[in-house]
Amino acid sequence: MTRMSLACRAPNCPLTPHAEQSLCYLHLKEDGKVRAPLLACLKEQEERGVIRMDGVHLVGADLSDMTLSLRNFRNSDLRGADFTNVRLSRVGFDDSELDDIVLEDAILEKVDLRRVRSMSGGRTYGAIFKDVFLPAGGILGTRCAYDGPRDHDPLKAESVYRNLKETYKNQGEHETSGLYYEREMDMRRQRSHGFDRFWLSALWLSCGYGERPRRAIMTSIVVVLGYALAFMALDLRGPDGPIGGRFMECAYFSTVTFTTLGYGDIIPLGAARYIAATEAFLGAWMMALFVFVFCRRMVR
Repeated sequence: MTRMSLACRAPNCPLTPHAEQSLCYLHLKEDGKVRAPLLACLKEQEERGVIRMDGVHLVGADLSDMTLSLRNFRNSDLRGADFTNVRLSRVGFDDSELDDIVLEDAILEKVDLRRVRSMSGGRTYGAIFKDVFLPAGGILGTRCAYDGPRDHDPLKAESVYRNLKETYKNQGEHETSGLYYEREMDMRRQRSHGFDRFWLSALWLSCGYGERPRRAIMTSIVVVLGYALAFMALDLRGPDGPIGGRFMECAYFSTVTFTTLGYGDIIPLGAARYIAATEAFLGAWMMALFVFVFCRRMVR
């Protein structure tokens, strides 16, 4: 009869093999592991003072309501693992796969996720991040699990994006923080109604909620040209008489009206006066908006 090894045959793992296997329960290539032996294995790991574990397989494992500290799961597979309501302190996941991981209502304190291999589709609604380092934005993806066709929940998605925005801002990654700010505002716009929805839609179209100064410039150009086309059908008088629908003159008048220069060489008459007044108001607002967006981006 072959005698079972006294230690797991995984590299650098001193834990006891599971049942009649040659591997401990953490290293067994088995999805959706049973909670009781998993907890026993993690307890043994803590008692032996094992900090670094390589090649752990916890796909779909139930690790909810646990407290884990001073651990580093390297080159491990934790896809779909359930960390609901856990407390993680000083835990790392270097070169590990965390796709579809569930971290709802979890508390993460001094957790380093910068070196994970993948972490898309994670569920982090209600999670609290304290001194957490998140991976590059491309690792997490541009949209969270609550912002998709299968499980669309704008309220949860807005909360998750807000959390990601603040965490990346604290890391000094302002570009990624700005991206999740836009996603947060998108979710708020989807939940809003009436004037609030109109206002948020206008901000999105004109400047990307204050994150896209180039969009503010392009919007201004579109407005100027749009008003120029409108003025072609209205009564404008120049030094030599009626403009007569000439596009270049109408574009010139639209530009000086939008920028509130008002040289006075072309005069609107009739309904054109009221149209020009709306463009002047819109132009003053758009220029102030561009200055705000541009300065906001520059000082970060």
